[in-house]
Amino acid sequence: MIDERQGVGMVRATVQESGGLRRIELAGHFLGLWGAWQIWPQGGMPYYALLCIAWGTVAGVARLIRPVVHRVDVCLDGRLMVVMNSGQRLNGQLSPRQYVTPWLVILYWRAENGRAQLPLVMTAQGMTIDEWRRFRVVLRHPLRDGETG
Repeated sequence: MIDERQGVGMVRATVQESGGLRRIELAGHFLGLWGAWQIWPQGGMPYYALLCIAWGTVAGVARLIRPVVHRVDVCLDGRLMVVMNSGQRLNGQLSPRQYVTPWLVILYWRAENGRAQLPLVMTAQGMTIDEWRRFRVVLRHPLRDGETG
């Protein structure tokens, strides 16, 4: 379990929605819905498949309106705590692979119970340049067992 106070060896990243990522994801949802709608009249797609795609679009839009994750605390040893908007705290472990660029981070992780969670897509919005840099460094170079910080 991670201590709630930010200490040495921990990076706190506040999650804020990114307008650019939001537009890209919305465009993808609606493009899929439009494509399914074009195929459906020719008999190429059953109506229940169209309903599933429509439901996925609605769920995606609802998730984009209000992000679920408020904050992510990452320790040097790969442990993390995800704080949801509801106040719920999930402890977990970073997966061995992360996608880290100067503009975008896709955070793969597992909860304490061992179940893989949905990846977190994060941008630098809501963080200072130094916080964003430290966050990316911790993700790229976590300490291995036996190493000290």
